[in-house]
Amino acid sequence: MDLGNLKLDDGAFLAPLCGVTTKAFRKLCRRYGAAVVYSETVSADGINMMNARTLDLARFDPEERPIGIQIFGCDAERIALAARIIEDLVSPDLIDLNFGCPVPKFVKKDKGAALLRDPARIRAIVQKTVKNVTIPVTCKMRTGWDEGTIVVEEIARIVEGEGGSALTIHGRTRSQGYSGTANWDWIRKAVDLVSIPIIGNGDVTGPSAAERRMKETGCRAVMIGRGAIGNPWVFRDVAARMAGEKNPAPPTPAERLAVVLEHIGLQIDERGERRGIPEFRRHLSAYTKGLPGSAAFRNRVNKIDRRTHLEELLEEFFSAQEREGRPHAA
Repeated sequence: MDLGNLKLDDGAFLAPLCGVTTKAFRKLCRRYGAAVVYSETVSADGINMMNARTLDLARFDPEERPIGIQIFGCDAERIALAARIIEDLVSPDLIDLNFGCPVPKFVKKDKGAALLRDPARIRAIVQKTVKNVTIPVTCKMRTGWDEGTIVVEEIARIVEGEGGSALTIHGRTRSQGYSGTANWDWIRKAVDLVSIPIIGNGDVTGPSAAERRMKETGCRAVMIGRGAIGNPWVFRDVAARMAGEKNPAPPTPAERLAVVLEHIGLQIDERGERRGIPEFRRHLSAYTKGLPGSAAFRNRVNKIDRRTHLEELLEEFFSAQEREGRPHAA
């Protein structure tokens, strides 16, 4: 699959998720076969002000490539300038524009999914950003603000017409949040309408779902977000299925422990112990979900703020799983 002049291996994409797709997690997902990884969404205003913490969100290491930096905002000029600053500063493989984030702190400021109510503004943002950078520009959207305002076809035409290299569609409206199920019919309609690659997103948790959705819709790839939390192996599994290979064996408790410990280490190296451990708890919950005793274990570790103590408890927990012959979480 090609995005502009960027050639990609087959496999699923890692979705941009605030507080989740940190440098630490992106490295693991790339290692296990993610075709592309995306940064946490980065504020155009923060970039324009050269805010150090904002710019840190856009920094990455070479082993993460290919990587996209996702930018959010509401002003076309400021977003385009931010994209140019990011290209000059860190040279990512692509820029992604956020037209889909449903959280209130975004939409109340006319950012993220709020832009779906203003296609003219989306047109200006895509147009100016494409003209202001030399790397591919992709976009990520939801199907609409609500069921009464589905704008998939209109936005797909805009992104293609203004030079966007691909469009990711999450098959939910903004009003749905993350409830209900994703509607892939609109993703299929976009595939039929435009020639740029369409990437499907929503409720893909493994290779079977990825394969089924790609066959049903004709989308060129799938993007996985929440389904990858605690499960970077999902990218390996999807890549194997797309290559027609046998499903890889699920990770053993020992393999799972090794990845969790590495993830913690990378997260602390990036964020520091005080910030990194609390941020890691969402991942930790997912890494242990479905294993016997996991609820009690999480109650214990959620009170811990020291790396050495956390690692000791993890080794104790996964060693018990190994002794009981439990290969992986349900």
